[in-house]
Amino acid sequence: MFLKHLQYPLYKLYYIDCINEFHGLTAFEVASFKETYSSDLQEDIRLALEWAQQDESIDLTQVLPGIRFSNQEIHEYVRKVAKSLE
Repeated sequence: MFLKHLQYPLYKLYYIDCINEFHGLTAFEVASFKETYSSDLQEDIRLALEWAQQDESIDLTQVLPGIRFSNQEIHEYVRKVAKSLE
């Protein structure tokens, strides 16, 4: 269940060139997240982000086929997105 809900926030990785240059979601993206997804789905996504942060051995590369980032880079991205949504 959790991996499925990570597809929503991880999809942005297709449009990011460098994880180090990504500092988190913008205010516009956070507002869009709140407007686009139901409160139940928002909570599921937050729980999935929380879950993914608990264990860096979870292979997040399997969430999006063909993603060019390493598992470590995706975990860093997850931390930044989760912090943005606090």
